[in-house]
Amino acid sequence: MYPQAGDDVVGRAAIVARVGSGIDRLDATQHLLGNHVVAVDGELARHVCYFHAQHVWRGLPDGELFLSGTRTPSSSVDAW
Repeated sequence: MYPQAGDDVVGRAAIVARVGSGIDRLDATQHLLGNHVVAVDGELARHVCYFHAQHVWRGLPDGELFLSGTRTPSSSVDAW
């Protein structure tokens, strides 16, 4: 599941499609993640970390660099 997308997105292909729809238009992107905490309960894993993201979209009149950062929770069912 990928709750940051606004609703539950389930499965690798669905997550790649959702994330790709937002970053395909960018010229470059970098995500730095740290302070990972993972809690496992049976087949459910919950994950929290902090991230800082930098995005470059060339040719925009108000600037080409976008910065964001947050603390992001996620959860997933074991699918290994």
